[in-house]
Amino acid sequence: MIKNIGILSPGDMGSAVGQALRLNGFNVFANLKNRSDRTRLLSQSAGISSVDSLDDLTKICDVILSILVPSEALSVAEKVADSINSNCDLIYVDCNAIAPSTKKDISKIIENAGCKFVDAGIVGTPPNTAGNKPKFYVSGRYAENLLQLDDKGIEVKFIGNEIGQAAALKMCYASLTKGKMALYSSALITANRLNIYEFLISELADSQKSMLQEMNGVNALSTKAFRWIGEMNEISDTFHSQGITKNIHLGASEMFDLIADSPLGSERPETYDVNRTLDETINILSTVLNKKNRKHNKEPRIVKN
Repeated sequence: MIKNIGILSPGDMGSAVGQALRLNGFNVFANLKNRSDRTRLLSQSAGISSVDSLDDLTKICDVILSILVPSEALSVAEKVADSINSNCDLIYVDCNAIAPSTKKDISKIIENAGCKFVDAGIVGTPPNTAGNKPKFYVSGRYAENLLQLDDKGIEVKFIGNEIGQAAALKMCYASLTKGKMALYSSALITANRLNIYEFLISELADSQKSMLQEMNGVNALSTKAFRWIGEMNEISDTFHSQGITKNIHLGASEMFDLIADSPLGSERPETYDVNRTLDETINILSTVLNKKNRKHNKEPRIVKN
């Protein structure tokens, strides 16, 4: 029976998931050593208990949920593997937005250390007290154990016994929901730079009202673009593994890199300027692109399949 749950790391999603599980009767822990002040504050606000080391976390917990920036998933798994007892009953759940091939690499690291591994993909926004519950799609030999967490602040959906199935679903889903935001950003910045922005907005308002409404989401990309860079690269690898071009989501990665590297890139949900208009956001990003082009004076990277 699952009682103690560890969170790696309690950022926006991780802290909210930790709080939801705690409010549903689980003991939730995190190791906050070397974490940012913001992460510490999020963890404290969520009521997550702190432990002194990763060793302590692996000893105390029945389950560890790894919810990280995608680029950190592999290195953190290696650190966990170094910390766990070879005879432990720990279930390590990788919830990160990474390619099926990366999940399989991580599963070998964890299982070779003597613990159980579950592949998970999160779909939806962080849980909240209003009743929002993200879906955790899970796969792998031990995935059905996670059904104990279903309807405990999150939804858990078992989709198969193979490592990589949950990751594949997440990659395909995010390729659409997040990939289109990169496309929207690209179109709006290009229109701005070609001096037809107001005409594009007018036409969208006339013929594509729902799309224009979605485009307002570009305003808030500053709060999450830094996380999505690596995710787009993982999607690119996933597509390429099936014979699809890598370039669609490599381009999306470059767009999110542009946003993360802009003056807006340090914004987070609690500091995001809700009064900034879409026009203002696009003007800022267009100016950043001017500076980058002058500095590098080169074409965007294109990969040949």
